[in-house]
Amino acid sequence: MGRYIREIDLQLPENEVQWLIDGFLKENGFYRGEWQGQICWTADYGINMPIPPVRVAKAYIGLYFFYYTYEDGKLHFEAWLREGKKKEIGLTGLYLWQIKEPYTGLVSKLEKKLIDELPQDSELRLQAGNSAQIENSSRRMGRAHRLLGIVGILVFIATFFNVLNRILGF
Repeated sequence: MGRYIREIDLQLPENEVQWLIDGFLKENGFYRGEWQGQICWTADYGINMPIPPVRVAKAYIGLYFFYYTYEDGKLHFEAWLREGKKKEIGLTGLYLWQIKEPYTGLVSKLEKKLIDELPQDSELRLQAGNSAQIENSSRRMGRAHRLLGIVGILVFIATFFNVLNRILGF
């Protein structure tokens, strides 16, 4: 999967949009970094944690990436995760959902924050709100969590009865 790419027609002042996005990213632990020669925002493992892990392994540095441009009232942004040294993955899908979920929620929150800046009766607000793609992916990941939890409980119960059977000889 590739990057999560989104374009929103905001028609807001450039400095306002830049202030909103940069402030939001800094609040959530992002800093200026580089990915394969591209200057972008990056964050390490432990995003949205009030206290980052004391010892962050090198493998978890520069894990989340965010890049945006704002020209002629149109916002273009890309969000992705690093897998390995040079590979990148998008935000949707079940692969590595444990690592994707906090970032997916953060990107969704940023999208909503930007859309909320548009006037209430704006046609642009309706268009932007109707095209929120990442929400459906988050809901699917929530279902996956529940399904994995249920499967885990069933495996635990089966193992428990198997152990009882061997110990007590039923």
